[in-house]
Amino acid sequence: VATVVSGYALFGGIAAAAGLASDSPLIYALRFLDAAVYVLLPQWTVLLIRAVQRRSLGHRLATRTLVIGDVPWVAQCADAFLSKLFAVTYNVTAITVFSGNPADHLVHRFTHRVYRGVLLACGRPDGRLSALTAAENSVCLAVNQAASIRFVQTTCEAVTLGHNPSPLSLAKHSVFLPGGRKQYLCERLLKEREPGLKECSSGALAEKYAHLMTSTMSDACRASASNQDLFGGVSLTSPTFQQWDQTEATVCEYYGQVLRKDNRHVRYSELIQTQQLSMQLYESRIASLERFVAFCVMFHEMGRRVQCFWAKLSFGFLAYAMHRSQSMLRIATTASPVSGAHIREQMLERERERQQARVKRLARNAVIRWKLRTKPGSPKEPSSPVSRGQSSSPGLSWETSEKEWAPNRASSPGLSWAASDKEWAPNGPLSPRSSSSRSGSTEDAPMYASWQMEPTYQPLLSGSGSGGGDTLPGDKNAWLDVPE
Repeated sequence: VATVVSGYALFGGIAAAAGLASDSPLIYALRFLDAAVYVLLPQWTVLLIRAVQRRSLGHRLATRTLVIGDVPWVAQCADAFLSKLFAVTYNVTAITVFSGNPADHLVHRFTHRVYRGVLLACGRPDGRLSALTAAENSVCLAVNQAASIRFVQTTCEAVTLGHNPSPLSLAKHSVFLPGGRKQYLCERLLKEREPGLKECSSGALAEKYAHLMTSTMSDACRASASNQDLFGGVSLTSPTFQQWDQTEATVCEYYGQVLRKDNRHVRYSELIQTQQLSMQLYESRIASLERFVAFCVMFHEMGRRVQCFWAKLSFGFLAYAMHRSQSMLRIATTASPVSGAHIREQMLERERERQQARVKRLARNAVIRWKLRTKPGSPKEPSSPVSRGQSSSPGLSWETSEKEWAPNRASSPGLSWAASDKEWAPNGPLSPRSSSSRSGSTEDAPMYASWQMEPTYQPLLSGSGSGGGDTLPGDKNAWLDVPE
């Protein structure tokens, strides 16, 4: 700005101060240098900043890319957290965030996109545990493969974060998390065999655990455990077997101390195998959570420094709050993916289906009732239960022995019950018998009329063709109970 306002370019002003003539051929070369300074001013500025910060000068000048590698839930949560911190920063300090699982798909998705200046932050499982050694080997292999890609003698910047205090050779930095847990049996056995072993890579640990799995306790301990004379120590008065049924209350120095003490004749591989599930549970619930908290602390400090940089550079004019975002919202107010019209259509469709089902049910019941009414001798029941010995209609009563509806003799003196033939018959002569009478003769006989009945129920007492007779009270179809 000063050179443009004053009218003296950088190299041109130096030449004029040195007394160089304006018609000299050298003045054109100096003007070309002045033009290059103004054209490449952003590049020179970035290089100057990197030189002050002691960073590599061979990185790309484009937007920085940061790839987070860890188990899925840690990588995705850290991705969302870091993207939020740099949501409102300026273009010069903006970053692009990706995430992946270094033990699964990180190599296939991002290795071919590694270029100069990519930031790679990977979380390493605790390879000191035998159940997690292979997982840490996979992570270290992915980081080494990405960091080995070079262009103009420059590669990506890899940072590893984990509990195993073993640095990775191709990583730019290695962050070790302090752990307060006790040692597992595999760590204790390895420490006893090699007391001076402190920092060891996951590859070396895998080899040492392979040798440890094939070894057992000393022959003397095995012989002492297998050659005990059980019957020589049995006593009828003292509790011989009581000590085997009790658990000793001890404070273990490491996980598996009591297990090792009670199983001295068992191979180390079998003892360590019993703690595999506990190691995996520790990794998925505790160690991964500690790595996520460490990622959040590291990324928050990175975002805070960028925020303070702009505030100091512009004297507060370009300051921003990294806890805000471009949406200016603090709560999740995303619209529902299903519209109200769609829900309304579904409710109307279900209502139509219910109405159609109701119409079908009513039609089916009506057909069944019609068939029962038109079928000769169809069984029918009363619409409401009638207590024994009582009559809901004059002329009808309940006979307990025959389970039938019978006319009340007191109220209907003209009808009687013929139990042998299960018929209703009048007490006196009513009309001449027809040729199809019971006796089969054509001569005159006592006049009576008969109504054939089913052996079970016959609540309707109407003469066929006469149009008269007594019926049960209420709706004749009210007794029908057709399931829906």
